[in-house]
Amino acid sequence: MKIKFGTDGWRGIVAKDFTFESLKRVSSAYAEWLNLKGFKKVIIGYDTRFLSEEFAKECGRVLIKKGISASVSVEPSPTPEISWNILDKKLDGGIVITASHNPYYYNGFKIKNQFGGPAENEITNEIESLIERVDVPDTEKVEVPVEDFKSSYIEHILRVIDHKTFMENARKIVVDSMHGAGRGYIKTILEPFTWEVIEIRDEINPYFGGGRPEPTAENLSFLSKVVVDENAFAGIATDGDADRVGIVDGEGKFVTPHIVFALLFKHLVEDRKLKGKVFKNFSTSDMIDKLAKKYGVECVTTPIGFKYISRKMFEEKGLMGGEESGGIGITINSMERDGIFSALMLLEMACYRDKSIERLKMELFDEIGPHYQVRKDIPVSYDRKVELRDFEKIGTYKVVKIEEIDGKKYRFDNGGWILLRPSGTEPLIRIYSEAETINEAEKQISLLREMIGI
Repeated sequence: MKIKFGTDGWRGIVAKDFTFESLKRVSSAYAEWLNLKGFKKVIIGYDTRFLSEEFAKECGRVLIKKGISASVSVEPSPTPEISWNILDKKLDGGIVITASHNPYYYNGFKIKNQFGGPAENEITNEIESLIERVDVPDTEKVEVPVEDFKSSYIEHILRVIDHKTFMENARKIVVDSMHGAGRGYIKTILEPFTWEVIEIRDEINPYFGGGRPEPTAENLSFLSKVVVDENAFAGIATDGDADRVGIVDGEGKFVTPHIVFALLFKHLVEDRKLKGKVFKNFSTSDMIDKLAKKYGVECVTTPIGFKYISRKMFEEKGLMGGEESGGIGITINSMERDGIFSALMLLEMACYRDKSIERLKMELFDEIGPHYQVRKDIPVSYDRKVELRDFEKIGTYKVVKIEEIDGKKYRFDNGGWILLRPSGTEPLIRIYSEAETINEAEKQISLLREMIGI
């Protein structure tokens, strides 16, 4: 099998593609690359998937045998925890064994660079070029040290959040870790501030209850029900490796990641009085552009994949970056997406303003107009190619501009848009849409699907 890195790491089906043999080969190539660059110290984390801990330790054995200093997390660790520790400890990089939001039968290998962000294409291409010709060492007698990365990460978050605001505005919330690596973190952070934190799906279950640990509206119906039943202030969900966030308001309604991103942007600028460039990927809402214009800061659009955002956040000292899938990074925290920290910042905003999540959303739409988004993921065979053609019209919608940063985005004369692109991690065609109403966004997608035959 040819091992190839996608939008965020290498992922494969366990026992078919993702095996100990293939993992050792990728780890060997990464170790060779580290040696070539003169890098010597990395850390390794892993999620709650089947065999993740064993895979992580095998990575460590390979790296150690090849002269790299490596330690493995003592327990399942969110990706943002590993990323923050890399930056804080001034390490040379790291690995997280996770397939993030993918189904239970996948696992994956994420590489983190020196500032904790996702490895860019230049790095993964160089590592890929070494995979087939690298020597794979015998690791039978190699011992791997384990390390606690959790304590320092939580201490860091406690230094950044506003203690007074949380202490004076204690609420009841429901937290759904979706059986992933984020289990227990928000409860540990907020309970000392007298918050009541109800946890659901917080036990380790590599099967993820039969679903996929992705905090989308369709996967959070249980969280919505518990929020309503418990009369809670909000519901928080994190994905399999806790770098994405999902929010449910006090009425049990899902709040899109686009809205969460926009609200966090408002909080950082208006409440915390911070300034700096904001970065978004190609599939993210125009709300960010409108707010950036209002605040007099630059909004930079990148291809899809947080690796494009992370590097810019670090080098250009930006304020934050985000993507439509719920991955949001804030530089006062780290250069990586962090579902745990993003959730805390949104709760901080609500408490600071003494308003519900529902009210914050309503005020956002009053300010910049309503924006509704729809995404459809359409399974296709690996060899299926979808031609990205130019159109003057899509159904009744007149195309006024076509953008091609990543895939093809058609902008309409009514202010809406639609984006078509193949997934970089799965055999899917993704279609994204934004409009003033949810019905318009759905209609735009339906008309495009009819035109291209998928």
